[in-house]
Amino acid sequence: MTRRIEHRSTSHRPARHIHAALVDTDYLRARLTELGGDVAELVSHSATEDGVHFRTRQRIPDRDLPAVLRPVLPGSTLLERSETWRERDPEHFTGEVAAMLRGVPGSVTASLWLRDLEEEHNGDAEPTAGEPEVEKLPDVSEFLLQGEIRVKLPLLADKPEELLERWVRTLIEQECEFTHRWLSGVR
Repeated sequence: MTRRIEHRSTSHRPARHIHAALVDTDYLRARLTELGGDVAELVSHSATEDGVHFRTRQRIPDRDLPAVLRPVLPGSTLLERSETWRERDPEHFTGEVAAMLRGVPGSVTASLWLRDLEEEHNGDAEPTAGEPEVEKLPDVSEFLLQGEIRVKLPLLADKPEELLERWVRTLIEQECEFTHRWLSGVR
């Protein structure tokens, strides 16, 4: 069974600042330490002219797993994750993420976009020569994830995908909150 997953969030920070954090080894290690359970490891990290690629491994605490999945997961549950980011231009980054739970027949794959938004609104000043005055808002960026969750446990119908989707959404929200705190200097 396959289930779609999407996430969208915005920030008042420029995309280039967020991207710099998302691919920074200190940031990744700190995020894994806070969110990665008792096993949290930056397995590899490489930066080339084509982009940044890294792999992480983290244990999912049993308490965070959907109860219906605990009996079918052999031993400790490790999340293996591979992420790649590329710069399309200084305000637009694209990426891919692939993840699997060790011992679970399935995967999570997604495309990632991080870009500055060009939001404008009418200023308070009087329009000049029939044209409204336009004022640029502070930097606003958008993070978008679109992907699929696949779990092959036919005896449980589509319940594993639904439960795993909830867990993935929670993890994404926790990572977004961590990133916000990191960029704000709260460590």
